[in-house]
Amino acid sequence: MRLIAEELAGIGISATYITKNNHQTETLYNYERINGVEVITIGRKHFYLRLVNWYTRLSGKSINYFHWATGRLLKKVRPDIVYTYYLHNECVYFLENRDSLGYKFVLRVAGQLWFEQIQRDPSLQKRYQFIFNKLDAFNFLTKQNKQLFLDSVKKLGMNAEVQEKDVILDIGIRTKTGNSSQWSLPQKMPFRMVMASRFADYAKRQDLLIEAVSLLPDKYNVRLDLPGYGEKAKYYSDLIDKKSLGNRISILPFMQQEELWQYIQDCHLLCHACNHEGLSKIILESMGIGTPVLVSDVIPLSEYITDHENGFLAKNTPEGWAEKIKYLYDNPSLLEKTSAEGKKYIEQHYDSGKRVQDYAAFFNTLAGPN
Repeated sequence: MRLIAEELAGIGISATYITKNNHQTETLYNYERINGVEVITIGRKHFYLRLVNWYTRLSGKSINYFHWATGRLLKKVRPDIVYTYYLHNECVYFLENRDSLGYKFVLRVAGQLWFEQIQRDPSLQKRYQFIFNKLDAFNFLTKQNKQLFLDSVKKLGMNAEVQEKDVILDIGIRTKTGNSSQWSLPQKMPFRMVMASRFADYAKRQDLLIEAVSLLPDKYNVRLDLPGYGEKAKYYSDLIDKKSLGNRISILPFMQQEELWQYIQDCHLLCHACNHEGLSKIILESMGIGTPVLVSDVIPLSEYITDHENGFLAKNTPEGWAEKIKYLYDNPSLLEKTSAEGKKYIEQHYDSGKRVQDYAAFFNTLAGPN
């Protein structure tokens, strides 16, 4: 979402990005201007925390500190559009205050976190139903992403008012970065693979890759690196130890973007194993610098990755992943072909400098003439 704001600012549209700091701070708001965007960070200033707590006790009404602080900002900024993803508490707050502050509310639908949350806590279904029925527009990232959403809504017995004003669109990536070098087929072994993603307890499936590597005969000189962080880090570390794969697989610390790009560029293959996904930025970024990608054959990944053309698809089982890794290991020339095609695909379809015009048109139409 930050990239959308930056690209909009780049074409002269005022954009404010609001985030929060969960640590105690000296000020309530910290203001910065980054790449043309006003970035406002809400801090936990002790005086205001006490003020909100005092008012809560006095009035008997429960007040969310960050909602209170956000409300003050909205009254000052007076946005035409509020654009966010499915944090249900924040979405409900924005919708309850929409009419009085005069903005339109757009929900970005990427993955399936909302669905996973309802499965864990069915009481959230009512909140999400309220959000889906009251919002002004959905922003789906791909056609299959939209269909996955609608299928999940139906599965839960919910309904969602999907309308013509909704949009299927993603900002993509910056295709021109500070890193001007491009991928070339590594001449040295081992065959290096990387999956750079959070160790999340939903959607992401690093375990499939770990299991796949365990199925590869010793003659396949492969190396799998897993940079990232998250709640399942220990589980994956234990799984690697259990299968005695320490000589083939490593869990690496989180990397900053430029460092990560360089790391991916030095590998044979970017892998992304998951049960479902939105529009994965790490996949798009890897394709943008030419690194070949091998991803799970699931929706909506299969909408923008065509097997053997701009990337590769693997059947989403350990055996399926192992077979595709062996195939590409034995046929490295295929990597060079998809490298060129993948980069071309990104430049044609996911250049943020071009996609921002579609976002501007969408937001202007939704906001109306005033």
